[in-house]
Amino acid sequence: MKNEAGFAIRPEHSAYRPGEQVTAWISVRRRRPATFRGGMVQLVCSGHYRGAHSQHHSGEAWVTHFKSEQIFTDPAQVEAEELLFEVNFKLPTDVPPTYAGNLIEVEWKMKAKLDIPRRLDETAETRLTVVRSALADSIQLDMPRRGTACDVAFDLPNQWVRAGDQIEGTVLVIPLAEVEITGAQLELLRNEVVHTGSFTRQGQKREKILKLSSASKSVKGLMERLGFRIAIPDKAQPFLAVGEARGYHELRAKVAIRGRTDCVSSVPLFIYNG
Repeated sequence: MKNEAGFAIRPEHSAYRPGEQVTAWISVRRRRPATFRGGMVQLVCSGHYRGAHSQHHSGEAWVTHFKSEQIFTDPAQVEAEELLFEVNFKLPTDVPPTYAGNLIEVEWKMKAKLDIPRRLDETAETRLTVVRSALADSIQLDMPRRGTACDVAFDLPNQWVRAGDQIEGTVLVIPLAEVEITGAQLELLRNEVVHTGSFTRQGQKREKILKLSSASKSVKGLMERLGFRIAIPDKAQPFLAVGEARGYHELRAKVAIRGRTDCVSSVPLFIYNG
């Protein structure tokens, strides 16, 4: 039997920056007259943190970073036809970008639900990519591990870079106590994540290592800035987001502290060709 209905979400773009407007169209297709009680759409950003430690969580934590919802249709009776509803959401400027790492996954989804009398609700969803704004403050995604003596963040003008180009930025080391930095390095990693049903396959490959500092230095209270310039390989694979498969690069900073656990932070990097 052929499907008698269709329900889908189509965003205007596949990627957005914090502060931008997200526009999408919800299509409802019927081959015979139907009655709706109403329809609701949500834009949700959720984070899954593995290995997280806090007062209320140990091991894993699920956090909703942003959630906004709106009604896209009131109760109505419609004839056999295809209806198209436009919805708009405004992204705040301080939301975290899309990210997928070994310990952290931050994803953005748009979810819609259509309430139909005496039948199961129809649902549809689609994923969005949110990248960090060049004007936004650095966003610390990695949760400081227990025993660390500092936080590490990135000051990166742009997360989008062309293969073969150079990217400049700064690693910010914020000491939580008086510490001695014994060295720091920057790694360029390629991550690939594929979701198949309830199974997730992940892979990671180190493509480049850059030494930021090798001299010991004691710091207390003041932020330490480690500038860097790294060349992206000409043959670096571009950012991929097709269906349930994602491929992206990651800059990871490791700061060695004498007598303490290394301080580590990562930021996603989206490479394109052309």
